[in-house]
Amino acid sequence: MIFVERPDAPEAVKQALNKRGLITRMTEIEAAMWFYADVEPDPPDPKHVKPVEAPNYQAYKHDTVKDLLDSIFRGHCAYCESRYDHVVKMDVEHYRPKGAVVEADGTKTAPGYYWLAASWENLLPSCNLCNRANSQELTHADGSSIIATKGKANFFPLLVGTVRATKKGDELHEDPLLLDPCNPDHDPAKHLLFRSDGLVEPRKSLEEQAKPRGMATIETCALHRSTLVEIRRADATLLRDAMAGILRAEGVCRRHPTDAIAREELIHEEAELEALIPRLNFRAMTRELVALFKTIRDGVNSYFTAEQAWRADKAQANIDIIIARARQLSQILELAGLHQPFVAELLKIARVPIGAHVDQAN
Repeated sequence: MIFVERPDAPEAVKQALNKRGLITRMTEIEAAMWFYADVEPDPPDPKHVKPVEAPNYQAYKHDTVKDLLDSIFRGHCAYCESRYDHVVKMDVEHYRPKGAVVEADGTKTAPGYYWLAASWENLLPSCNLCNRANSQELTHADGSSIIATKGKANFFPLLVGTVRATKKGDELHEDPLLLDPCNPDHDPAKHLLFRSDGLVEPRKSLEEQAKPRGMATIETCALHRSTLVEIRRADATLLRDAMAGILRAEGVCRRHPTDAIAREELIHEEAELEALIPRLNFRAMTRELVALFKTIRDGVNSYFTAEQAWRADKAQANIDIIIARARQLSQILELAGLHQPFVAELLKIARVPIGAHVDQAN
């Protein structure tokens, strides 16, 4: 899950969401407001008749709306980031549920946020496994798994102490726990940690401690369902293999600095990683692992540059620099947290003898 900037609705989307019925001569929201809140359309029309039942919401399903949501999220589910286009049709998901709300204790309240049923800011693209309640196998951070019915459906958790909105405008005073990927104040990167083994956990951050949105989003949208864990792990493996190819090619270049073929192979491996990144499903995990790889690669190159200087001149100053560079790499490994196996494997491929130098430093 990543932050995605939502553009203002273009005129075509506004028209689709605010289309008036041929018979009612009202938009869906005008009809809902009159039915539920006794608020008549403004300006009134002599042919307006107060609805005797709730509107059958259809405007949000318009192809113009779907096409724009698909475009800004680039074919990814707003919650789990799976590419839905090759598997199932996209669900247009209401961040705040339109029909009813299910509370944590299972009680159901109707109506839901009916005044937002055709609001552009309340719509997201979703795969049906995130959007609908399904029986799913869930994998927890410790590797255990259970079968449970999960999916957002009509759930919309709020921070404890928040009063749920029941009329238009009250939602501005809510404090949702479900992450909104288009809200800059809900940056998913501060709340969710996508591990290199495919698992997902709430991030240990001040933001998550204050408002456990990561935990709520994982549970509400089943971001820990086993199928997701497996394909995230597959993406991480592809990344690791591509990164390993770069580290190996750099090792060959260091041993044979004048070998043009070795240099070409390194360029090829770098291009392979660049080409792979946009093909992967999970952009949040990919960004995190790519940033971590850059740190590892920079540290490895700094270490071998120091080693080369030491081979040319075994002065104590150069020995101290090697030890310092090895210590930096050791710290990268130590601070990698849940990514430690990923980092350790890449350092092993790079053939950096961290332990020996750290022992010498001590």
